Amino acid sequence: MKSFLVTIETRDMDDLPFYQRPSVLISVGVITIGLACGVFFFWNRTPPLSSDQAQAIATEFLSQIRSGKVDQAWKETSADFKSMWGQMRFRTMIRSKPILLAPSEFEKCDFSTEGNLHVAHCRFRSSTSKGMIVVTLHPSQSRWQVGRLAVE
Repeated sequence: MKSFLVTIETRDMDDLPFYQRPSVLISVGVITIGLACGVFFFWNRTPPLSSDQAQAIATEFLSQIRSGKVDQAWKETSADFKSMWGQMRFRTMIRSKPILLAPSEFEKCDFSTEGNLHVAHCRFRSSTSKGMIVVTLHPSQSRWQVGRLAVE
């Protein structure tokens, strides 16, 4: 019976140059990934929203609708709003809700969380008819946009 002796040559990690050591390469990789994530989240974060800012965004949206700039108002909405309504359906909804074309006064702005999404609900009372208009703002693409429009 023959026996074979296998010799495995090993290198001591101390013989490797500093930049080729596995622990250094892993550390550099982890740091690079961490920095990339930090930069991504820093640049894609939505700025905080005050009640005055929410009121201004919602008021501008309703003003565009009242002045006949319905397409411009629709363009300023979030992607979710656009996919839910569609431009033609949005126009139809505006025509079917005369309260949206009537003057209204800002009443209040409430902030809440829906899932993990912070939202602002701006309420307007119609000057000419009963009912409330609620413009809900969502953070979208590093800014706040109209995410929902409701008439109560």
